[in-house]
Amino acid sequence: VSAGYSRQKDASIYTQLDYKFLDKFDLTLGARQYWLWQSSDGYAGGFQDFSPTHASAPGSNNESGLNPKLALSYQATASTMLYASASEGFRAGNDTAHSTAPLVCTAPGLTREDIEHLKADTVWSYELGTKVQLSNPDILISADAFHIDWHNPQQELGLPCGAYFQVNGDKATINGGEIDISGHLTS
Repeated sequence: VSAGYSRQKDASIYTQLDYKFLDKFDLTLGARQYWLWQSSDGYAGGFQDFSPTHASAPGSNNESGLNPKLALSYQATASTMLYASASEGFRAGNDTAHSTAPLVCTAPGLTREDIEHLKADTVWSYELGTKVQLSNPDILISADAFHIDWHNPQQELGLPCGAYFQVNGDKATINGGEIDISGHLTS
């Protein structure tokens, strides 16, 4: 048995500056300031808690931060553009995520604190790419390579007692690339 509520309020301000220089370069600088307020309360009961009702204290979590963005593009020719970008992003944590974690629900290497408090995860994304417009046939080719550093990734974990919770991992790295070709082969 479980019941309760969870609330979240978000606010943010975003600003971006685009600057063209030396006729072939475009620079983009951006930033997002954010504020999050979360609260929750709940109760659970049953066999795993060894009691008919297990009350949790009301919990709250407040987060704020600044996510920067930087991009530079170079128009090499009328039909070829090269670019690079770097930006930071995040996903909110939740200090009240599992305030009703069963008392007997543990896993090797995890404390009850790890289960009950989900930290925000962050990513830094880096990208290099090009866009080439062919005129005959009319085809746009876009290609890029990217690298992502992911810290405190939020992931689902199944515990031995059968419960599933979101917990934070340590870090992860993602590398990849993509090619997109679109256009008209004939008129």
